Amino acid sequence: MIEKRTTFIVGAGASHELKLPLGDGLKEQITRLLNIRFDRRNEQESGDFQICQTLRSYQRQFPSLAFNELLHKCWLLRDALPGAISIDNLLDAHRDDDHMAFIGKVAIAKAILKAERGSVLFADPAKDERFLLGMAGKSWLIPLFQRLTENVSRSDASMIFDNVRFIVFNYDRCLEHFLPRALVAYYGFSEREAQEISDKAVIYHPYGKVGGLGEGDDDGLAKFGNDRANLAKIAKRIRTFSEGLRYESHRELIRGELTASENIVFLGFAFHPLNMEVLDVSPKNSIRRVFGTTVGMADAAVRRIELELLTRFSKSLTVSSSASPSYLE
Repeated sequence: MIEKRTTFIVGAGASHELKLPLGDGLKEQITRLLNIRFDRRNEQESGDFQICQTLRSYQRQFPSLAFNELLHKCWLLRDALPGAISIDNLLDAHRDDDHMAFIGKVAIAKAILKAERGSVLFADPAKDERFLLGMAGKSWLIPLFQRLTENVSRSDASMIFDNVRFIVFNYDRCLEHFLPRALVAYYGFSEREAQEISDKAVIYHPYGKVGGLGEGDDDGLAKFGNDRANLAKIAKRIRTFSEGLRYESHRELIRGELTASENIVFLGFAFHPLNMEVLDVSPKNSIRRVFGTTVGMADAAVRRIELELLTRFSKSLTVSSSASPSYLE
């Protein structure tokens, strides 16, 4: 069990271990999804059919909006994405266009749901597949689960999340999907018992997510990898990073969690400046140790990140790209 208050800050690199795409891969997927074209018989020949149908339904809400206008916006996003840092950056550049934002979020939703379905964690019930702990392989989820359950008996398992918090900057729900299934596999809990325990985990998604899992399924969004879910409803749950910065209630909650934490652990996080702005913390905080992974980053970038974390958290620390990050108190 993790005995000291610890907050895990999870970025795209962590989900990439589970075979979800990083930024460039997500851009490529969205480019294909939005390449909506029709043949001479006006039958769709490319792009995502569900997105197309979602846009037709959306267009009917606006009498003065032609479907072709939405198509041209799809094509603009498609053609601009190769030159964008990320889909979020591109949507932020068009922040005054609500229709563009809707298209982008629908495409994000479809891409993430497809990515969940293609992840190593997905077990297809239609094929009688079931979740096994080994599916997580050598990903970060296994050592996390080992630390959570270390020296914890079955009768005390309900307390494993007492001292941990998660801030997940991804739209996917790999963490929420993994935790209850891992508890079933490890302790032999029923699915209901495991879900009740997992629901105690405090998990924040500053930019939203593509649906709940343990939060109920009143809108048909909850199933992990459900790539036929209601995209229009999911789009309402997604925020770009500029919108995330304006989501004050979340920011205050995150500030409180970070301020109360003794340990901060960055996993697969790129330390993007706008993401860092979400991680506000009181100067009078309880933070004693900060861990971070910087796999693939240049030495100069690592030094910049070390300085920024030192300034932000007012601590002496070392950021490491190894499997076991080191630190200085």
